[in-house]
Amino acid sequence: MGGGPSVDFVGNLPSYGINRTLGSGTYQTFSRARDFARAVPPQQTSYLAARGITVSLMRSGYQPVRARDLAPGPGLSPLTLIRVRSVDSLNFEKRGRFRTLKETTLALVERARQRDDVSPGRLGLGFHQFMFPLMLLDRPEIGYGFFSRTDLVGGGTVDPDVFLAPFTEDVQRSLGEPGFLDLMEGLLAGRPPAKGPSLDQLYDTQLAALGNYLFNNGRYAPAAQAWEVLARRDATNATAQRALGLCLLGARDLRRAAQELRGSLVMAEGWPDTARIVGSNFQDVFSNIDDLADARAELEAQVARQPNDRELGFLVAFLDLFQGRWEEAEKRLAALADADEVAKGLLAIVKRGGVAETVRRPIDSAFRRFTDEMTGLEEPALSPEARAELIEALREGADSYKEHMRIGDFRFFMGEFTLAGESYRSAHKERPEDAFALFAMTHAAYANGEYRQASRYLEQALEIEPSWGLFEFRLQEFYGGAEEYDRHLRNLERQVELRPDSARMRFLLAYVYYFSGRYADATDALAHVLRLEPGFARADHFLRLARLQG
Repeated sequence: MGGGPSVDFVGNLPSYGINRTLGSGTYQTFSRARDFARAVPPQQTSYLAARGITVSLMRSGYQPVRARDLAPGPGLSPLTLIRVRSVDSLNFEKRGRFRTLKETTLALVERARQRDDVSPGRLGLGFHQFMFPLMLLDRPEIGYGFFSRTDLVGGGTVDPDVFLAPFTEDVQRSLGEPGFLDLMEGLLAGRPPAKGPSLDQLYDTQLAALGNYLFNNGRYAPAAQAWEVLARRDATNATAQRALGLCLLGARDLRRAAQELRGSLVMAEGWPDTARIVGSNFQDVFSNIDDLADARAELEAQVARQPNDRELGFLVAFLDLFQGRWEEAEKRLAALADADEVAKGLLAIVKRGGVAETVRRPIDSAFRRFTDEMTGLEEPALSPEARAELIEALREGADSYKEHMRIGDFRFFMGEFTLAGESYRSAHKERPEDAFALFAMTHAAYANGEYRQASRYLEQALEIEPSWGLFEFRLQEFYGGAEEYDRHLRNLERQVELRPDSARMRFLLAYVYYFSGRYADATDALAHVLRLEPGFARADHFLRLARLQG
């Protein structure tokens, strides 16, 4: 394998400029893309070398690879989230899979904002809010818990696709039906819907998505109504029962919340002997933690008035557990255990370590900033097959659209932005009507400081794919290091300051903000663009989308 020792770091490639010793092998980085295809001496390991891949100037190939061969390897934990992006791993089709849902959310928000009885300041806008705190379909094998955006971006205890996969195109279209939007608009406004179906007439997936969205916007009572219809429709649906209890807690219907949550625990798979508690801390589950604090304050006040009430005492212990107060939870559960079988079972789970660490504490601010830069749709690192093909293309030269794009992405990752742009332009010549190559050309020109050219490429790309803003990716994914990304952004910001009246350059900056997950900054920049050029339709479209997700 590349003439070097076997080192298990296949899944993640670092940015250049790092050297690290791993036992007898040297973890050597290179500063140019061509270094990845060269033959390496025995004391080094090429980054494109991997189990099952031969890196050689003469040939390349791959053999079947086992899962354990793709482990990051010793000493690489700071680098485990860095991936080489490529046309193979970016998977544009997957990144556009929620376009319909985004359009639905945009329509809903714009409808609601036209009414005086919906407060825009309290209305959460992101389309992800249909996806948690509970998944659309009942999946008891996942474990018992409540979830947040952290779980969507891979920072939790379950596979993010558990949340994403149920949102098929048919489900997304059903959430965009006028009758469903009418019903949701009325429930958000806290008034009976003037028209549209009743809750009983909704599909199961519509009820679950509705319950999630209402919960995330602080409409806990109507969210409980939606989940209750689903729970009563299917008495075996443990997810609906759990969600109902959570919404009742938010609505401060505390005694009913305790009863429903108690019942949902008993429905957990493997209860209590092998049951697992997973997911997020309640401070991440509730979009407004003041609502959680208010519910707890009301509960403690009721317990003070009724200290021997077992239902209220159980609910305090449950809250302690999901707020990370595990010692207090254990003490309360122990006090209840003799007379309460559910409390006894929950205590046993806590004592045997059956509660995930992610439930213990909310995510810290640094990790939150990191998750804000992720979409939840990140692909795995390059497969062994794609690596072998990349090596072949680097050695022999590209002769197809896909190979040009693959090499362009790789050179971009390596910081060779001029060469990346050349590869993308070659891909564009192969497919002149392909928007993806044009967007890649935009990114390379921007990274190379060619802002006018980047603006022209961006305009051409948006002519071909006007719904690009509905795709899910981050520009940070393409870079080999955060420092390089930050440097390019600062350079563009300085140029905009020097040319404050250039609407097109400011639009380019807004585009970079938008696809970096900085929606508030994008909103400000786009509003400025429209003041400079009121008829700029593309800026208006991106402004609506930035506000939707901001």
